[in-house]
Amino acid sequence: MDILIRSFLCFFRDSITASIAGLLIILILKLFDKHISVRLQHALWIIVVIRLIIPVEFQSNLSLLNLLHENHQNSSNIENKSTIKSMTYAASDFLREGKIQYSYTSKNQISKVNQSPSKIVYSRENIIKEYITSRILGIASFIWIVGVFSIAAFLSAVRLQFKRKILNLEEVRDLESIKLLNECKNKVNITRDIPVYICDNFKSPCTLGIIKPKVYIPKCVCTKNNLKQLYYIFLHELIHYKRMDLVYNFLAVLAVILHWFNPIVWFCMKRMKLQRECACDTYVLEIIGEEKAEDYGMTLINFSKLVSSNKVPRLAVFFETKNQIKRRIEMIKNFKKGSYKMSAAAVICCVLASGAILTTAVNAKSMKAYKTAAVVSSNNSSVKNQNSKFLIDAPIKYYDNLKRAEEVTGFKVKVPDYIPTKYVLASIHVIKVSDTDNSLEVSFSKKDGVFNFQASKVDMEQCLKQIAEDQSKGKVEVNKEAMNLEGINGYNITIKRTLPMGYNYKIIDKCFIWQNEGVWYSIGYSIETQRKENKSSTIGIPIDDVGKIATSIKYDQDVKNVSYSIPKDVSTEVATLPIYDKEDLKKAKELLGFNPKFPLSINKNITIKGSLVGISGDSDIKNKKIGYELGTFYNLKNGLLVFTQGKSSKAYDDMSKKANTIKIDGKEVLKYETYEKSVANKQLKEDIYVWKENGFYCEVSIMANIANQDEIVKGFVDSKPID
Repeated sequence: MDILIRSFLCFFRDSITASIAGLLIILILKLFDKHISVRLQHALWIIVVIRLIIPVEFQSNLSLLNLLHENHQNSSNIENKSTIKSMTYAASDFLREGKIQYSYTSKNQISKVNQSPSKIVYSRENIIKEYITSRILGIASFIWIVGVFSIAAFLSAVRLQFKRKILNLEEVRDLESIKLLNECKNKVNITRDIPVYICDNFKSPCTLGIIKPKVYIPKCVCTKNNLKQLYYIFLHELIHYKRMDLVYNFLAVLAVILHWFNPIVWFCMKRMKLQRECACDTYVLEIIGEEKAEDYGMTLINFSKLVSSNKVPRLAVFFETKNQIKRRIEMIKNFKKGSYKMSAAAVICCVLASGAILTTAVNAKSMKAYKTAAVVSSNNSSVKNQNSKFLIDAPIKYYDNLKRAEEVTGFKVKVPDYIPTKYVLASIHVIKVSDTDNSLEVSFSKKDGVFNFQASKVDMEQCLKQIAEDQSKGKVEVNKEAMNLEGINGYNITIKRTLPMGYNYKIIDKCFIWQNEGVWYSIGYSIETQRKENKSSTIGIPIDDVGKIATSIKYDQDVKNVSYSIPKDVSTEVATLPIYDKEDLKKAKELLGFNPKFPLSINKNITIKGSLVGISGDSDIKNKKIGYELGTFYNLKNGLLVFTQGKSSKAYDDMSKKANTIKIDGKEVLKYETYEKSVANKQLKEDIYVWKENGFYCEVSIMANIANQDEIVKGFVDSKPID
């Protein structure tokens, strides 16, 4: 199913890009029709067809997909996937990458947006939304592939039926007709034998067959009285072969099959067919000359009067509707010698159009990460050593004390010894800037205010810009100007984030940055929110306080007035300890009171996503009877999987009354099936497995329709506690 969804998203992305390109081409042709040769017009449609049938992945700044991703580059951020609206932006990643991504979730837990890192709150509803999204994608993909096969089967049946009808057709053997055909072949430099058949079922000439082409003409045409018309017909059909129109038409049919759900594609392919006929007419006129244009036009008109049925195969027909005949007659009337030639400017236009349509959007996030690493990367090798120790290398890591955060960043930092009145330490976290560099950020807050202090070995301007782009889905602009505060020479950085459509506001961050003993520092002192209704609000600290904070920075051991250790908030909704490396696992053992299992992967499709220690739901907080449990979350195709471990037997006791007991690798496991109501009031199935270990209990919760659930659970049962 995952391959099917990826394929659907890939073609859906291409369908959007090609549709935009097609509509632009139609607009351009409407405005500049008389100034663009028919051959160039047809060439532009060929580029659209190629985009529709070939999932090209070459990145280019010219790509039309850049328009889609300019405002939605980072829609895969974990925090921003917790609402239905944000899933719209996640679709932008689907279109670019052609793959599905799931956020960090548990069966009843998911991080809220912009929540203080020390208080990560969770909601089961968001997990159900993610599950619904994956189910919708699965259903849509299934409908798409059924449509593809249905249309392909129908066209194949029509093709087979037609082949049966033409088995006994009479080949043209008339000497004058053969002589005329050979003359036309010499005119267009064709040496291949292309037979001509008489078919009474057709009221218009056509050419069929890519590998073995054959020309089919009505019987009424093959008379001595119609040799002039027959000459034009042969010439026209042979030029279809010469121009490879049969191949282009096959590709257009294939594009319609793959993109049957998109009416714009059907319309564009119809326009392409008309341009193909016009280009063929122009080629004919180049050969026969302007003086015979009127005779050629009359041939079209005479045949248009004969058409009265739709039984003609629509592959390379001589003409189609009255409007198209009118368009072609106008082109023939205004024909000038040289109309078929492609100028240098036309070739350049095709090259540029190919760059815009055939390439995919530049992955700005990876490009900027590369640029930052290349331009401002640190030479500090201790970070590399530290990064290699991560079991879960999250882009933002939360810690409860400064010393631990410094160990992760790989360098010593100075921190403020002064903060404004009523402000308290809110969070300490490490932000991954590149594969080798980290930035340490400390947030301070009060009831109606907040400011951030940040340290980095890499250039702070580049660091702040990349972080803003990574954490935002909108456009980011950066302005820099020199500033001196309290004798410190630095810069004032203004970062303007335009959030994508649907949020209706902009965010303007202001920071003072400077360098001290080889380390860059930043104080984010103002956050302004501008709404479209001309309403704005600003939180932060006065510029005078920024100078005081900047001049007060000291190493942690010398700080006397500020505590850099976050007190624990006792709540069942709070993540007590996120786990990233073996040091965190060591602390987790102490809190849990046992050595937990910690499998990093079960198979190639089920790998660890995140893990944290929290207070168990049956803890008696008022009486200070606290229990802890470890929740570990895994990537699972089209669903969710959570592995929970704790000393509490409540879940096991509750399930033993209603669950079935099964044997998994010799161990007794309770298995229970339950249903959760989704936001759309649909019932979502959840399978829960619970078993005893030596001194603790384990639970695996699976919310997905997969056939090998017991085998997956076996992987957790067989896994060993950590050393």
